[in-house]
Amino acid sequence: MERNKDKIWRQVLILSGLFVFWGIPMGILSASADEARCAWFTRFEWNDRQDIEDELANIESCNMNIVLFQIRGQGDAFYISQHEPWSDRIGGSYPGYDPLAVTIYEAHSRGMELHAYVNAMPAWSGSSPPSSPEHIYNAHPEWIMVDEYGVPMDPNEAGYADISPGIPQAAQHVNDVIMDIATKYDVDGIHLDYIRYPNSSHSYDDSSLARFTRDYPGCTPGACPGEWNAFRRTLVTEMVQACYDSVTALKPWVKISAAVWGDFYSGYNSYFQDSHGWLEAGILDFFASMGYTGNTALFAQRLRDHVINSYGRHVYGGIGIYLDFGTATMVAEIESCRGIGAQGEAMFASGDLYGDYKSTLLSGPYSSYDSIPEMPWKASRPFIASVALPIDSNHVEVLFNRDVDPVSGQNAANFIFDNGLTVINAARDVSDHGLIHLTTSTHFENTLYTLTVSDVQDVGGKETVAWPNNQRMFYGSRTSPQFIVDNEDEEPAFSLVGDWATGAYGNPYGSNYNWAYGGSGDRTATWTPDLPSDGIYDVFAYWVQGNNRATDAPFIIHHFEGADTVRVNQEINGEQWYKLGSYPFEAGTSGDITLTNDADEIVIADAIRWLYIEALESDAPPTAIADLQAQKSNSDVVLNWSPVTTDTLGNPETISQYVVYRDTEPYSPPGDSLGSTVNNTFTDPLAAGLIGTHYFYVVRAVDATDKKSDNSNQVAEFDIDLGATK
Repeated sequence: MERNKDKIWRQVLILSGLFVFWGIPMGILSASADEARCAWFTRFEWNDRQDIEDELANIESCNMNIVLFQIRGQGDAFYISQHEPWSDRIGGSYPGYDPLAVTIYEAHSRGMELHAYVNAMPAWSGSSPPSSPEHIYNAHPEWIMVDEYGVPMDPNEAGYADISPGIPQAAQHVNDVIMDIATKYDVDGIHLDYIRYPNSSHSYDDSSLARFTRDYPGCTPGACPGEWNAFRRTLVTEMVQACYDSVTALKPWVKISAAVWGDFYSGYNSYFQDSHGWLEAGILDFFASMGYTGNTALFAQRLRDHVINSYGRHVYGGIGIYLDFGTATMVAEIESCRGIGAQGEAMFASGDLYGDYKSTLLSGPYSSYDSIPEMPWKASRPFIASVALPIDSNHVEVLFNRDVDPVSGQNAANFIFDNGLTVINAARDVSDHGLIHLTTSTHFENTLYTLTVSDVQDVGGKETVAWPNNQRMFYGSRTSPQFIVDNEDEEPAFSLVGDWATGAYGNPYGSNYNWAYGGSGDRTATWTPDLPSDGIYDVFAYWVQGNNRATDAPFIIHHFEGADTVRVNQEINGEQWYKLGSYPFEAGTSGDITLTNDADEIVIADAIRWLYIEALESDAPPTAIADLQAQKSNSDVVLNWSPVTTDTLGNPETISQYVVYRDTEPYSPPGDSLGSTVNNTFTDPLAAGLIGTHYFYVVRAVDATDKKSDNSNQVAEFDIDLGATK
């Protein structure tokens, strides 16, 4: 009822001539009560997974419906990225969870849209460079904007050092990053921030100047300043166009948006951001204007100009509550958005939606929930596997965007993992019918898994659409033990034969490395780990690269099944862990890695890492069931037990079936089977003619290679005549 009253009140405002007061044509105003309510959720407002979950819960409690979650701040990633390293803000490595996947799960579970918020131009800020050599600031310093004297932006003085959109490789990199996100994740939108120049005095890089003189013959920036500005404005627009075209070609329902300058003319002339032109060209679905000011008249004036020039696309008024200008100003600016005809608001930032601001929202303008305004030019969202999240080392939750048909959703064969991970059971959540709980074999934190969903239908019979919407990636939950042997370790862990020198150029593992000239193989370096358990291990080598390095350095892996030689080019891939392969090793010191100087140039012996992946396949049978239980149900006997997940050596086990045995006498081993099941329950429908008979039950687990466990515990006998358990 409150929502309907709100809609009627807004219609009255429009019809009463409020549009004359604002100086806006009547057709610009919206009579719809639907309202976008966005929260910018920046990288500075959380430190761990619990922070993310708490922030999403608070955003939902404010009756917001869109979360703009920052996943790229300065050439770094808060998600599983193919192109950029994990952010130094979370340690520069995988933090044990996927922040973007967690946020999608929390937002979608709460009925909110989740848009991936990307800082487009910034490469780095601060006095110290990023830790990863693969970071674009380290790997591509030539991409950084320069001034007219050729001096690159200083990230310690300029706020950010930005990449130049006039360098094709830099612009393409940003688009590759965006497409990586759109492909891997079920985001509802891509939100571009810093999609502009930092000022008018950059970027005079060689690539931009060459392209400018090609497009404007006879011009130089100094002689043709208007053309120079128009050229830079076009470069930014081309990046927006590339994003819109690429993402919508793959997923036409995903919304593309931007955070734009509050004053259009400043953005257009000083930062080369043609936000109105983007709406007119249809290469944005909406933008949020950064009208951050406590001056409500100025806020309304700037927003009004945006709404008038929206060309049928949506405009959300960005409200800077971080300025702490008071709740009365916040409410006034929300009402300005509504009166002017914007389709919603965006609050900067979510970390300020507490205290008086929150209570004022909930007692006033956001007292009830509103739906997000429709965008009729966008495609409808199909049935999608939205996210896969590991819960513990043997469970994964798969969230769909609609309720799942229970038959197809609970068929374990419809959920396929790579890297040897198998599904033991699939079950639909009893309350959230869009959520499927998977029981799996053990997955490991350092292993990246891809889930492929097939033949799963929603309750209306629609199947999940094809790649990439039926695939989701995640890292496992169980930490994989790793073991590192460095050249500085003592024998027998590390040993040398022949003449080797010591070097410390570059960034070795530890403080130095050993090196030897290429030769006949008479010089060897050997790394011998003391492994705690049998298993399959990923093996990695570390070296410092150089122009005088061997292109065929031979690493000989002595493992449980023999020996393999892997030759690597040490001119490249240095100062990182380079994977040699995956090999079986026994516990103890029976295996090793040997590098010889049988190579064309200098070989580098630094460090080797073993990363445990999974147990060796064994002939051990499955573990016996220990908790078989039985109870009478009318004239039936119902058996229940816990699923078997390991073999008798404690290794992960995949069970193909459970075989149930029944006899009138205690027995071992059992006789003929009563039947089998793939589940951990079985019903024995007793015939009326068996009254007076006593029964004994046991169950055995059978693995994929047909090995059977020992008998389970034997349940108490049943007296069918009395219908009671003895």
